[in-house]
Amino acid sequence: HGDNGNGKTDIATSMELTIADWSDPKTLAGKEDGELFNIIRNGKDKMPPESSGRATDTEVWNLIIYLRTFSK
Repeated sequence: HGDNGNGKTDIATSMELTIADWSDPKTLAGKEDGELFNIIRNGKDKMPPESSGRATDTEVWNLIIYLRTFSK
């Protein structure tokens, strides 16, 4: 989702993906933290799952806290 969370990245463009803009408060407003955790761990649509060896569960939970700061 990029450095600022807006989803406009070179990778997204090259994969022809439209990625949610996490800097828009409406994007995450209806998402529970557990839902975000499951999306990160299990993937969604064209987004592959995150390897469990790449980040611990605690790191993923902290990532979710960080993601929520983009729209403030």
